[in-house]
Amino acid sequence: MTVATVAFAGVGTKGIGLANPANSGDVFSAIGPTLFGSGPIGAILMTLLGFSILTSASASTQTTILPTARTTLSMAVYKAIPEKFARIHPRFLTPTWSTIGMGLVSAAFYLVFTAISVTLLTALIGSIGLMIAFYYGLTGFACVWYYRRTLFTSFRHAIMRGLFPLVGGLMLLAVFIYGVISFSAPDWLTDANGKNVTIFGIGAEAVVGIGGILIGVVLMVVWRIIRPDYFQGRTLPRQSDDIILEPVAVGDELPFGTAASRIPATVIAPDFSNLPEGQTPVNADTLEAVEEPTDLPPADPDLPRKGSE
Repeated sequence: MTVATVAFAGVGTKGIGLANPANSGDVFSAIGPTLFGSGPIGAILMTLLGFSILTSASASTQTTILPTARTTLSMAVYKAIPEKFARIHPRFLTPTWSTIGMGLVSAAFYLVFTAISVTLLTALIGSIGLMIAFYYGLTGFACVWYYRRTLFTSFRHAIMRGLFPLVGGLMLLAVFIYGVISFSAPDWLTDANGKNVTIFGIGAEAVVGIGGILIGVVLMVVWRIIRPDYFQGRTLPRQSDDIILEPVAVGDELPFGTAASRIPATVIAPDFSNLPEGQTPVNADTLEAVEEPTDLPPADPDLPRKGSE
């Protein structure tokens, strides 16, 4: 779509050119009349174009809820955050508290930042890049550390468990540092009147991004003091199997939720706190029913116990 748009409209600063400031808010509506013509068919196609833009915007709005909902669901299953966020709807098998909660948080952020300044909302959106670089970079470094004892047992392990995650982490670390330095410049973000958007004299995007990370650190410390089980490896041991909902066969297709079907299963907390009524939890590896709730996931008998290496 990007290549086709550039090929058709070009990057000029006049007319339908993509560098024309008048088109920056909605390039598709700008090039639509030239592309489709002004006849009846063109009018119909312009209507469909507008509808496709609206559905795309709707999907983008949902992405503020869905990824965070599944993240909080996963964290709550292992008690990294309050267990209520792991609750599953008995019919739709979707997270309830996580979806509604993240939707309300997203709406609150949007309303508050918009009420203060639309430009500040732009700073909030831009600062998300810092957060993404931060936690994805940490994931790369965590991968190397977790597999540190097996990195050089094979060439494949050295590449997949060591080199690639390390390079990815270093790249994102560089992006994070570069982003903080760039976003901190007082003149990085300006409003419609050309005035610098700053907080305490520092670029707003850097303050919002770093501030969001620090708020997360504070909440993590508070939760660790209140409920330390997750941080002490009690609710998520390194060597254990997940508990999931019993797979449901669909015709002759592979059972829903199994690894072979490549369809993610619904993970159930070991204490069954998010188990929908009438559903059966099973071991993700053996698919055997798990009868009694526990504080810990079932141990994987095929994995060596801690200290046996």
